[in-house]
Amino acid sequence: MSLASASTENIDPPPAYHDTDRRTDDNIAASTLSKHAVDSKEAPSDPLILTFEGQEIKKSVIVAPDGRTLFSTVSEGAIFEGSGVLAEKLKDSRGKVVGTFIRTAKGSDKIIVGDQAPINRKSWLKPGMPFSKTLGSFSHDGTEYKWVSVKDPNQITLELRNESTKALLAQYQDSRRDWSVPPPQLVIKKAKIEIHSPGLHMIDMILFSLLVVELVREDGAVGVMDVSTASGKGKMQGGFSARNF
Repeated sequence: MSLASASTENIDPPPAYHDTDRRTDDNIAASTLSKHAVDSKEAPSDPLILTFEGQEIKKSVIVAPDGRTLFSTVSEGAIFEGSGVLAEKLKDSRGKVVGTFIRTAKGSDKIIVGDQAPINRKSWLKPGMPFSKTLGSFSHDGTEYKWVSVKDPNQITLELRNESTKALLAQYQDSRRDWSVPPPQLVIKKAKIEIHSPGLHMIDMILFSLLVVELVREDGAVGVMDVSTASGKGKMQGGFSARNF
């Protein structure tokens, strides 16, 4: 099976983020993640906060606190198994593809992670039960993780937790209006994700799984979100995101 676009790319394995001593052009700069080193005996007290510089998660650059671009998301037309598809990709700072979410007209969406073979999206991101807060769960290096929605009347807030230990790996908040600034002035807070110490070894997979979860959530796909969200009501609970303000 192959995925071809106007400029054919090789899909490379996700980079390793625990090694902060690698060359700058081979990985995230050591200066960016040095205080969040996974191998350190002392866990960092503050999460690593990454900001999405774009109004849509599928067309954005993801930057570190120092302004360095670490990842980017792109939406491209492509040919997969002889049919035209939409390929949503997460790329690292070198332009290498971490993962691809293939969205087909037939609804048989596929996921490609690294150099692995394509698999059905629902096999990779297992749906949550109806009326539950679980948006989807996936396995990485033998451990199960799940994205859950957090009740918040003013914005979309998602959390990624270890299925077994319930440890918090990441928390995502979408772009939204800053209501601390009175009208008529309009200020939009950018979407951001906080990566906590248990998730620093898998930043790439956290971001790719978030991309898939958010696109599925926005589509209102039955079988991944709860019934209220799938029917479109859940989008109203997102508050005042930059996309639908």
